[in-house]
Amino acid sequence: MTKEALCWWTKISGAKNLLEKTVSRLLEERHTAIHHGTSQTWEEEFRENVMQQVQEESGLRCFLPLNIKETGPDIGKYLFEHYCPEERQNRFALKEGYARFIAAECGPSIGDYYIWIYGIDKKAEDDKIMDFIAEYSDSPSKYEKAVFIVESSYKGKKKGRKNIGVLEQESKITQYDMALYAMELLNDSQLKGDTRQYIAELAASISGADPKVCVSCIEHAKEILKDPENGILQAIADAGTAAIQDREKLRKQIWEAQIRVFYPIVETERLELVNKYRKQIERQLPARMPFGEIVNEADMAELGMLKSMKDTAKLIVEPDDAKRIDTLWSIRNALAHLKILEDVSTLSGNRRS
Repeated sequence: MTKEALCWWTKISGAKNLLEKTVSRLLEERHTAIHHGTSQTWEEEFRENVMQQVQEESGLRCFLPLNIKETGPDIGKYLFEHYCPEERQNRFALKEGYARFIAAECGPSIGDYYIWIYGIDKKAEDDKIMDFIAEYSDSPSKYEKAVFIVESSYKGKKKGRKNIGVLEQESKITQYDMALYAMELLNDSQLKGDTRQYIAELAASISGADPKVCVSCIEHAKEILKDPENGILQAIADAGTAAIQDREKLRKQIWEAQIRVFYPIVETERLELVNKYRKQIERQLPARMPFGEIVNEADMAELGMLKSMKDTAKLIVEPDDAKRIDTLWSIRNALAHLKILEDVSTLSGNRRS
């Protein structure tokens, strides 16, 4: 299992809960349907992990994985042809249906299996398989019955059936889960401090409930720092996800992440500059701001005021601080006017690690 998949299924509560609930239901021998929605999760690793845990805790049944890309969506017909003894197949009447016949006649062949059906990416296929399992579950049998697991991935919610519990992955994954996942992935990164927080915030916001998009955003962190919009679009493309159609929504998500991370940085550094040059600032008070408000205290001096005082030589600062005031003023001005910062690689990560 890759470290990304291992982290997802063992450390992120929404994903971990899905795995644990699946294991619990199978140990109770209950039919279970797992729906991943459109998220790209590590489904093969998920199956392997569940099977391993169930075998370690019980071991009473064997797993029979069936990929419908190979079996076809008529799972009843497939089981009949491959797992019903030939001498019993002669008793089959089509009007009876596969589900009832298999329940009545094929118990010795499949009764001790967990039958895991996966590869379902169309709702129509899913509905057909779910209907078969529901009928099989309700059909009389003198034999022990198989336990079915149905794993699907398509847009929209999954419709439940009698005696089949549905576990929806996307509804269990929160933005907090995604932010935590991003931070876990960044533990091995060279990114530090605010840079790390920014990439984690942005990756969590962009990826929704899709961990593979989150991983791709982390892998493209340097590009995103220098050109967030194009960097994210490349990350999404490399993750194999459908391209973003709403570019305005994407820009809004980028701006919101920048506000959450960089606005507090700007404010902190403004106060540091005020404290450093407090005596000079206080000599200029009270001062009138461009929109008419009166500043009576040094702590109220905004970056626009500091820049104006610097530019008119009323505030004498060190060369590096002069550049910093200009940079901070530009950042604050852009964010205040809903504009995206195009290159934050030199802003973040410099203050703390």
